[in-house]
Amino acid sequence: MSPGDSGTVNVLDFDTLPTDYYHSTFHLCDDATGLLLTDLLEVHFVELRKLNTQSVGLDSS
Repeated sequence: MSPGDSGTVNVLDFDTLPTDYYHSTFHLCDDATGLLLTDLLEVHFVELRKLNTQSVGLDSS
């Protein structure tokens, strides 16, 4: 996201998406054509339970 863009960041303490990734980003597009409505809106999901099982290079010190 860039300054001026809109978006949400959803931090979840449960698994909701059928992927192994802890961070997913979605955009608005047409179901039939895949045409992107705008690149100014993003919806992010951070699934904490998946984050706990993946190494992301966090320093514990």
